[in-house]
Amino acid sequence: MRILIVKLSSIGDVVHALPAAAFIKRAIPKAHISWVVERRASEILKGSPVIDQLIEIDTTSWRKLLLDSSTRLASTWRSIFKA
Repeated sequence: MRILIVKLSSIGDVVHALPAAAFIKRAIPKAHISWVVERRASEILKGSPVIDQLIEIDTTSWRKLLLDSSTRLASTWRSIFKA
């Protein structure tokens, strides 16, 4: 079983969601738990024994790229999907 947790930012929300991930890991030990998180909040989750894969993204820079008229839209989308 593969489980994806999407709790991007707000460090307090990430901290409060961590016990839920621990509960899932205890209840389903063979589950592969991935977590998508903003880069700025990822340090809290690094090294956690209940998370098998940490996926760090940077939506702040994506928003800046999308709003910048000099940036090519295609390259911005490539950056987003590369993450």
